[in-house]
Amino acid sequence: LERFEDGRVTFRYRDGRTGTTKRCTLDAVRFIARFLQHVLPAGFSKVRHYGLFSPSRKPLLDQARAALLTPSSSAPPSDLPPIDSSPSATSDHPPLPRCPACGIGLLHLVETLPRWTPPP
Repeated sequence: LERFEDGRVTFRYRDGRTGTTKRCTLDAVRFIARFLQHVLPAGFSKVRHYGLFSPSRKPLLDQARAALLTPSSSAPPSDLPPIDSSPSATSDHPPLPRCPACGIGLLHLVETLPRWTPPP
């Protein structure tokens, strides 16, 4: 922080794209809102030194992010049968539903949990 006056906060930050230091002035409420976006909830801890998030693995992380953005990885395979939402007359069980996010995976019911109720 560089300055706080008249309800406005001036601070310095490093621009991630250019690597240069810049200044920004915001209303105090807006500054606090932005600042609190970086505070983790109680019980959470940020791990920056492990796996793909390790600074030494940045090239691998960039490759993984690029692979996730390729359109071929999000297209469903053509060999899957179409989703049949109508009840089948020849089967005792209804067809398994597809994943609502990707449309590829099948959802299998593993367990139904009872609703939580407070103790008596």
